[in-house]
Amino acid sequence: MVFPEDVLLWMLLIRFAIARHLAQDGAHMVVSGQKQQNMGWAVAALSVVGTVCHLGKAEDQEWLVVMILCVNVKASALLLSQLLPHVENRE
Repeated sequence: MVFPEDVLLWMLLIRFAIARHLAQDGAHMVVSGQKQQNMGWAVAALSVVGTVCHLGKAEDQEWLVVMILCVNVKASALLLSQLLPHVENRE
């Protein structure tokens, strides 16, 4: 029987393996996490940019977008192409 803790561990390991492979191929990435200690080892191991971000907070979401834009211009174009259809018209 698989317990939730095991599933979470496997999900973390799979994400880390994907990020490691992308980093080895020269990808520029931003790693984010809710707590500094939870993502610090990944930033050190992968040599990527890291930032603390809770996706439930609007200001953290904005900060993450800024970090992505600073790291990779192509990524920003791809991100904007995905976000623009969902942006509300605020007047």
